[in-house]
Amino acid sequence: WISIFIFTLCLIFSVNCVWAEGSLSEKQSEAISLMNDLKIYTDITEENASNAITRAEFAKIIVRVMGVESSLTNAPRRIFSDVLPDNDAAASIELLYERGIMMGYGQAEFKPDAVLTLGEAVKVMISITGYSEWAEQQGGYPSGYYATAVSNDILKGVLVIIISYLYDVYRSKTTYSFHFS
Repeated sequence: WISIFIFTLCLIFSVNCVWAEGSLSEKQSEAISLMNDLKIYTDITEENASNAITRAEFAKIIVRVMGVESSLTNAPRRIFSDVLPDNDAAASIELLYERGIMMGYGQAEFKPDAVLTLGEAVKVMISITGYSEWAEQQGGYPSGYYATAVSNDILKGVLVIIISYLYDVYRSKTTYSFHFS
């Protein structure tokens, strides 16, 4: 269920769905309710659901999904030049970095305000499900992680969600715009 949840998040946020009619589908509304009920991502509302999710926000969500909030430090170190210790996601970013789940870019940058990409979400999902070593043997980031996700049916639910969206588009003639980062 973790993989479906993570990719539901990605499809709601990172894919940058633009709803021409300004309303969410029933499935999206249910996903929002579930995230709020489980206190996984309580900042989401139907009004801001089409906003893209940032890497920092996703780090906080993943820590909650993994159930390791008690492992967060009260005084995070400055691992990345663009994440100050007083950033509300700093402790989550540090924990995920130390566990090899989320990494940075180039010159010690994390890019906390950058929109999470589907590739980054796949990497995180593969890492938290214990398939990182296999993914690295398959070619590393990003292709090895995608290959591992596909070969282990981890993306299976995502295809169902995408097909469902496309069916909704066809049926309702609503204009959806997808942007995969």
